[in-house]
Amino acid sequence: MDGTGTTTEILDDWVRRLPAQPDVIGEIFQILAPSVLALVRSRSSSRTDAESICQDTWVSVMTSLDRYEVKEPAWFTFRSYVFQIAKRKLIDHSRRKSASDLPETYDPAAPEQRDGLEHDEELQVMRGCIESLPDEFRQAVRGRMRGESPNEIAEKLQIPVGTYQSRRNRGEKMVRECMETKLNS
Repeated sequence: MDGTGTTTEILDDWVRRLPAQPDVIGEIFQILAPSVLALVRSRSSSRTDAESICQDTWVSVMTSLDRYEVKEPAWFTFRSYVFQIAKRKLIDHSRRKSASDLPETYDPAAPEQRDGLEHDEELQVMRGCIESLPDEFRQAVRGRMRGESPNEIAEKLQIPVGTYQSRRNRGEKMVRECMETKLNS
């Protein structure tokens, strides 16, 4: 690409070139790494754990590039692919970690759980993005962050569990997109 295309066109081109030019992953890493770290940090109990999970994520991405099949839209599907690996790594990590090591709930406003993050740009951006959500999505995302079960949250909101899960998923997607926009601008 000659550099004159839109950001999405350039990113699509990089992903399409991955099978033949795996060194392009460095450019992609620069774009995606902050968003992946923000996602993992929002769901892990410490910065150290989050960084370790992110490292495992990128190692898995690198080692699976030869099996990755480019699909259209190239950038969107590759980004989803990386986030899916990160989510699996989070699940693996939480299974390995004993329940006593994890906080029962996560409240970003609680001083004892900040782990030195209060001045961290990503956490501030995440908080702003959550606050900007429409109320129905914000309630679903916050319930998840507090560690409440889907049934508890749905009952509090007086909606079916499936509706809660849909709102939570849409809310989390909006937060990721908001963070990506703000962190990459």
